[in-house]
Amino acid sequence: PRSGREVFELNPSSNLVRLDADRIGGRVEFEHLPTGPWIVRRWWIRMPVVGTRQRGLSNFMRESYIKTIEEDGGWVSEVRTLNGEVIERAGVATLTGSVWNLRTAAPLPRARIVLVGTGYETYTDQRGEFRFDDMPDGTYRISYGDEILDALGYVPPLVEVTVALDEPQAVTMVIPSVQQLWSDLCPSSDPGRGGIIAGFIRDSVSMDPIAGVQVLAYRERGALSATAETITNWAGYFRMCDLPGGQAWTLDVRRADEFGVTVRSTEVTLAVGDILRADVAIPSRTP
Repeated sequence: PRSGREVFELNPSSNLVRLDADRIGGRVEFEHLPTGPWIVRRWWIRMPVVGTRQRGLSNFMRESYIKTIEEDGGWVSEVRTLNGEVIERAGVATLTGSVWNLRTAAPLPRARIVLVGTGYETYTDQRGEFRFDDMPDGTYRISYGDEILDALGYVPPLVEVTVALDEPQAVTMVIPSVQQLWSDLCPSSDPGRGGIIAGFIRDSVSMDPIAGVQVLAYRERGALSATAETITNWAGYFRMCDLPGGQAWTLDVRRADEFGVTVRSTEVTLAVGDILRADVAIPSRTP
């Protein structure tokens, strides 16, 4: 048998309430061998891993959230008798494809391509193309992305494709344009007036993501009130939409624990129509 296991994060804006029912579940496929017995030819299961986290700046309030999605699966590529005689061998198929970047209208090299729930994984070449050979026929779900999308915490929807024996299948996938990406990240904002600041807050020692951290944006250092504020989610991710562009911003990151509140400030310059990533590493207080 061959199997593969994939652990991947949901879009950081997702949570337990918004998890769609069709994103979890499983499948078992049986086959009747010529010699009589039945076997499990292919299987997969996809389930959420639930965690708990601090809610806001309170040390006493906790909430549940979807930490990751785990998918595992496998298939039987060959059946033998106890004497080693092959009585069944799975046919193989070929899947090819390409990934295009709509932002540049060019093929996307080094995009990561994963057939979820299998051991198949590869990267696109300089022409934005990829290829999987010697894979069993069936239906697969393709996960793909690049460094820019990962940086913004954007996970494209899975692409489903069916491959058959001796019938090479080709698929084309696209990385969203700036307009589409903006619409998905901040649907109610106007890229003609402002920009987006997004990023990840991590512990400066362990580099683990920190949930429930307060992030505030000030137009001027020392201002009494913030223009925008938000709280990091389960992945330590934050996003601020529709911030006025063409100026400098001060971001204050405030981490509360049992020893008090730690503040880390950073300055960024945001252009109109820009999607800016701003990561911050912040230490925890010690007695």
